[in-house]
Amino acid sequence: MKLKKINYQKLFFEHLTKYSPYKKNISWTKWYSNVAVFKGERTAQILLEYKGSDAKVLDLGCGIGLSLSILSDYFSKIVGCDTEEDAIKASKIILNKAGKDVSLFKYNGKKLPFKDNSFDIVTLIEVYEHVEDTKILIDEVYRVLKKDGVAHITTANKWWPIEPHFKLLFLSYLPGFLADFYVKVSGRGEKYSDIKLPSYSEFKKAVERRFVVEDITLKLIEDYEKYSFHKERGNILIIVGEFLKFLNTFRRIRILKFLVDLFKEFLLRISLGWLFIAKPRIK
Repeated sequence: MKLKKINYQKLFFEHLTKYSPYKKNISWTKWYSNVAVFKGERTAQILLEYKGSDAKVLDLGCGIGLSLSILSDYFSKIVGCDTEEDAIKASKIILNKAGKDVSLFKYNGKKLPFKDNSFDIVTLIEVYEHVEDTKILIDEVYRVLKKDGVAHITTANKWWPIEPHFKLLFLSYLPGFLADFYVKVSGRGEKYSDIKLPSYSEFKKAVERRFVVEDITLKLIEDYEKYSFHKERGNILIIVGEFLKFLNTFRRIRILKFLVDLFKEFLLRISLGWLFIAKPRIK
């Protein structure tokens, strides 16, 4: 339950222009200051379908604190964690402006500073692609998450034509040195080689090693009104969502069900990104 009305869009825009690594792209900053609000609200809505508001939550890779600010409206037992000291400082600033008292932790990218089975929920909101060793990341999420807990893990698609961080065509298709050059000459940043977007199969395989995955990507698209997903992704999402709902009417016929499911699998692989709810595999 929200306790205080905050103009997050205004707060986020001011914060992004100072602390975002993508602040050189002012059009992106304006766009994302709106999107980040919808994303935070949507994340809270999803998580509350799995756990109550008294859940212990870790926002892993909290960055400069945007999603953390909103999630703390819904979960009082939430903490943030990041590898970057500057990000933690920026998170403290925005949390203070929003009147939030949230503990923040720095970690070395290898071992999280928490005991085993500490959290009911761990969120990784577009963090996966920024991590050098994703195996260690997934292992650590598994370790600190309670066995009946849930991990909320999102990432973007390597093969989506317009790279989501810098909004540059085919950027994620390029080898590191060319991608760095492309970002520099575009004036939108300094480098790209530290971002490694996965394909769908790479992402799913990595998470499934430790977790049972519920891919809710298409569910969010089909139920776009419930989750306000169209406000985040635009009118094209309404078209796709309505088309998917239309296709579902044919799933009652066995041969058509197979074809519909095959098409949905294809759609997942070319999607802008994915959202997994992951539950620990019990050994």
